[in-house]
Amino acid sequence: MSALLPPLDGSLNLRQIVDFQIAHGHHSAAYSFSDQEGIMIEISHFEFCRAAHRVAHLLRSQRRGPDGQVLAIVAVTDVLIYQTIVAGCFVAGLIPFPISDRSTVETIFHLLSNAGSHRVLTTKGSLGRLVDALVIDNAAYELSVEEIPLLGQIYPHLGHETPESPFVLYPRPTTSISLDDVALYLHSSDGTGFPKYVPQTHSNLVLQAALEGISQRAEMSPRLAVGHLPACHAMGITTQILFPILNGGTACLYPLASTATEYIIPAVPNAQNAIENAQRTKAMGILIVPAFVPHWQSPETIAYLKTLKLVAYTGVSLESRVSESLFNQGVNIVPIYRVTEIGAATVARIAAVEEMIAKIQRRLRKAVKPLQTEAPFIHGPCGYLDWLNRPGKTSVSVRQREAFVKRALDTTLLASEKLIYLEGDSTKADLGLPAEVWMTLRDTATVIIHNAWTVNFNKPLIAFEPHVKGVRNLIDLARQSPEASGLRFFFASSIASAQNWDQRLGSVPEQLQLDASLAIGSGYGESKYIAERILAASGLQATSFRIGQICGSVSNGAWSTTEWFPSIVKIFIALRSFPSHPGVVAWVPPQAVSQTIVDAAVRGERTPFAINLVHPRPVTWDFVMSTMASTLQLPMIPSAQWLQQLQHKSGKATDEDMKRISTIKLLGSFAETLYGMRNVQFSTSKAEMISKSMKSLEPLREEEVKQWIQHWNLHRQNREKPAKL
Repeated sequence: MSALLPPLDGSLNLRQIVDFQIAHGHHSAAYSFSDQEGIMIEISHFEFCRAAHRVAHLLRSQRRGPDGQVLAIVAVTDVLIYQTIVAGCFVAGLIPFPISDRSTVETIFHLLSNAGSHRVLTTKGSLGRLVDALVIDNAAYELSVEEIPLLGQIYPHLGHETPESPFVLYPRPTTSISLDDVALYLHSSDGTGFPKYVPQTHSNLVLQAALEGISQRAEMSPRLAVGHLPACHAMGITTQILFPILNGGTACLYPLASTATEYIIPAVPNAQNAIENAQRTKAMGILIVPAFVPHWQSPETIAYLKTLKLVAYTGVSLESRVSESLFNQGVNIVPIYRVTEIGAATVARIAAVEEMIAKIQRRLRKAVKPLQTEAPFIHGPCGYLDWLNRPGKTSVSVRQREAFVKRALDTTLLASEKLIYLEGDSTKADLGLPAEVWMTLRDTATVIIHNAWTVNFNKPLIAFEPHVKGVRNLIDLARQSPEASGLRFFFASSIASAQNWDQRLGSVPEQLQLDASLAIGSGYGESKYIAERILAASGLQATSFRIGQICGSVSNGAWSTTEWFPSIVKIFIALRSFPSHPGVVAWVPPQAVSQTIVDAAVRGERTPFAINLVHPRPVTWDFVMSTMASTLQLPMIPSAQWLQQLQHKSGKATDEDMKRISTIKLLGSFAETLYGMRNVQFSTSKAEMISKSMKSLEPLREEEVKQWIQHWNLHRQNREKPAKL
């Protein structure tokens, strides 16, 4: 992968990035393929971007006509030609709209008319009948149909372009192009009716390439076989343009079918030629469609796949037996896009997640000034860390002291002259603070710890939008700081942001996840995931701590009785038994969580973006249950038996019982949790690397569990007459 990369901080739009590659003479390989004789040809970033300018001259000579016209591309051609046309549209000030050549006449017209496109670029040699029918059936609609440029017109020196090769730079735009302007249109699937056109702004595309997960993919597999992916789809655009031109990778393509002077229909990708092409181009990774994978079961193919650093699949899910077989044989196979495998309701939720990301993530500006001194700013609810809070009935200092006393913390710390309490509203652009206070924070804060979030797994995503806006407002504060380039932004995320992780892939890695479906399940987890994505694109030195269940304090067992587990334990006692289950718990004490964040704040090196804060040495659920059961002298019974007992007795609960044990309303959700308890594991290697506290953390001990019981005063509850359910 080339070290000469364009800035992805929002300072350049896509046209400017193309020009950046030309101006800097970027001669590393952007595309790699063989010719008809099997000789490898490589197209440099420099040559590709010059070719994009040649396309611009052909599509819009002398920059005639208004900017922003939509040019639909309905064509079957080589990937290199197709994506050069798309890039040429960026240069020419046109909006490309790639449309699947498998679409019906009705679908194509629906998309054209809705997007306001009156111009179609096509390959009449392969799609003549389709395009003719489109024109005839919609004669009243003004439509210009043109043939795509020939290979020789845009690549006259195929693989051998030099700075001395004849070239004319396309005229620059007379007005500035905003990052919020539409760069291209894509369309959704038409499986359930007419598809929708989806605008993608320059900002969307550039920031997507800037995400840590994308850049890590480029570092992991700088030569990626992607020639078999449909060029008109989102994944084709991502891997065949963004990956090489913005991330500096090399897209390994099929041999060109067309010649310099003749259009020829390219080969149809299949499982066999996809593997052959990956081998021929010396790819280090491959993106495939799941339909190929069942055909890759021969010992020779498996042996080859094991040599690749990345085998990623997109689209519908694989059969579990197939993916498990490959994974168990040592193939690094991972899903990167799983919309169609999880149902329409989930697709809608994924769309809502992505929409909120796009809504909040706009106009991020470049940070420029270096760090001078350290001054932390903490935003969170009453608890272990709390400097900025919403106004309440009592003062922040009183609430903070009460929280410290409740948790047996040293209250003398609250008398420090370095501690300043603020009351405000993070949903407001100025954080609800006086202007002079906001400016002081902007000019002096060097560490921001954001810990304010409502914990409620029953609320929908929309209920958490104010929190997401708060993240954006804090990012704005940080990015306007004179210390922005060195300021550290720590976000208290949650393991719920990866609640749908596929256990067959091993532990959840400590890196940004781009597949929004991993977070689907609760608005809480979805909102945390959105915040992670926004932070990853902010350009700040941001770290997202995915925090698991925080258990009681190691000093006195303090664990709020309003949280789900202490509340459920009361029900266990009411039912006079504890449920057994084969699951494990990786609950982590608050001291380890806070110390890890402090360690990250003071370390000299940059902290990784994602840190999983769960216990690195989990214990079994039964260890916790048996300790509680023996301490309270109650039996522990199989979970199936316990759930039957629960269902029987909860149906008889009276109004008096409901008032006495308000947590009865949690029984249904807990039953679902127990039925489907998943042993999803989270990698903690980076957490242990940055914090001695995490690295040396001992497994949960019986004494700690007994401290919880003592803190909750459960001995007394157990001695009293239990509630009749």
